[in-house]
This record gives sequence, structure tokens and C-alpha cells, in this order.
Amino acid sequence: MCYPHSEIMSSPPQSSIGIFSRGLRIDERSNDPYQVSKHAPYWEIVQDLLRPGPFCGRVKVVHTESIQLILFERSNSTRVSASGPKNCFLVSFSIDSNDQTFYQGSQMRIGQIAITDPAECIESLHLGSSQIITIAIHETLAQSIAHAHGYDSFRSFVPREHLLIQSVNHLNLMKQAITEHLADHLERRTPESSNAVTASLACDIIESIFSASVHGPVAGCSRKHARVAEEYLMHHPHEPLDLIRICEQVGISARCLQISFLRSFGISMKAYTHALRFNGVRRDLIAACPAEQSVKAIARHWGFCHMGRFSINYRRWFGECPIQTLRRPHGVEIV
Repeated sequence: MCYPHSEIMSSPPQSSIGIFSRGLRIDERSNDPYQVSKHAPYWEIVQDLLRPGPFCGRVKVVHTESIQLILFERSNSTRVSASGPKNCFLVSFSIDSNDQTFYQGSQMRIGQIAITDPAECIESLHLGSSQIITIAIHETLAQSIAHAHGYDSFRSFVPREHLLIQSVNHLNLMKQAITEHLADHLERRTPESSNAVTASLACDIIESIFSASVHGPVAGCSRKHARVAEEYLMHHPHEPLDLIRICEQVGISARCLQISFLRSFGISMKAYTHALRFNGVRRDLIAACPAEQSVKAIARHWGFCHMGRFSINYRRWFGECPIQTLRRPHGVEIV
């Protein structure tokens, strides 16, 4: 639901101080991974299922003019490619102790926090259910935090993309503070009254994160090889998986490549290719006109030759037959 003064706009107005609409609060659920992504204001998100089965997603958001607190909940394994709010640093971490998250090609450990620069795209994989908190900090505020600690810039204050909270108690208190704040202020009907509280909490959390953290390790060559292979798969999703050609592109043996990919993304190259193809078919079916395109033509375009097997597996992935997806009016979700 969107509360008063919280209409989602495709091009939100710029604030005189920051970038966010002051007092914006959102709590939305969806059974469609493509629809739930649309409820995250100021974000551009492409979200694909990695495993067949039902999906339930939720987005909770509160804002000040310079800070966005957002919680992404997902019930099934997903691959996410996202661009956050413009001119913002992103501070992201999991609040689910069972979550297996791979961020920019490296597995996130418990207590690990990812820092993303403005204009940088987030590439992440979430195996199983996940709950991810992200704090978007306008770069002006981020620089002022760095200056308060005696640094010239935010990136000199935080020179690497990963931080590590070593104290489990500290991490749990931080998670509790955020989740309680979201639950409390999403219920309030006067968003302006919670604006100052949100700002105070976010700044306290940011200060707390950096005071209790140490720099995480820099990923090695295994990640680099896996990212090259991933990029190849992303650009050739319609073609059969050709391990020899990919090894030639990456420059390592097939065995090393498979191990590198599994370590970096937590999923095999074959399973990753299947996910790309099924999600590609679904996006094309949703966008297609039933009078002009057929399920068979779209499926063949994505490399599926056996229509019976394809239809069975598609239903396992998305809970409906491909013809239902093709014929469903745009914007209508599966229940």
C-alpha cells in the first residue's frame, strides 16, 4: 500500500536538498518477481527466478530528503540486476541469517556489508529466501559523514566495496533497529512526523556500521574469470551452452571455470543458463501480442525445441502455462 503523499512516479521530482520525495512510505507485496520490482521508487530493477517454484516478494520503503531505507524480501532464489537512486551511495546487507547472497561475484559472509558507488549497477544472486536492507545515502550527506571523521571523501573513508561487522551482537542490534523502524513508521498516518526520526536512525546506523567494521578481502582471479563467463552467458542466452568456447574466451580450463563459477555465484553454469532462458521467455511472453506471436516461436527463439517438455518446466518455474502468460492482459499478476 502507498500512504498519502506517497504516489509512485516514473520520474520523481528532485528535492531542493536531496533527491527523494519527503515522507514517501511504501509497503507492497506481489507474487510476480517482475511486478514487485516496480514498487521500489527511484530504482531500476531486473529480477529473474533462478529456480522453479512459487514466488512472494515484498518492498518496504521510508524516506527523508537525502536517505532511503528499503527492505527487499524474496521467497525464492533470484538473480537481480539493479541501479539504485541517482547520486547515492548504497549500503546493503542481509538480515536473514540463512541467506546465501552473492554480490558482484563474491559470496557475502554473515556480517558483511556491501558498498556501491553512485551510478554503479548491482549484480547479485540470492539462493533461497532473502531479506536485504539497503540504505541509499545522497552523496552530499555521505561526504559530510566522511568529513566528520577527518577524511577528504566518502571513498577515502570507505576505500573498498565490502565491510565486515565482526560483532554479532552489534549486527543484530542494527538489524533490529531498522526492522522495528520500518514496521513502526509504515503504520503511521503522518509521514512528516517520522521524517526526522528516519534521518536520525539512518545516520546513527551509518555511523555505527563504519565504526564497528573492518575492510573485507579483495576478491581474487576466481571472481574475475567467473564474471567474464557470466558476461558471455548474458550475451548468448539463446545458444546452447558451449563450454569449450567459453573456456577460450576466459582462458582457463573447463574444470577451473566450473569451480570458479560455482564459488562466485553459488550455482552451476548450466543452471544459470536455464534461468536466463526461462526468464527471457517469460519477459517476451508478457510483452508479446497474442495475435502476432506464438508461444512456440518465442520458446524456439530462446533455444527450447521440445514444446511439451518446455511447457511442463515453464509451469514448474512460474505456476502457469506459457499460453496463460501470453494471453494475460499487461499489468495483471498471477495469483
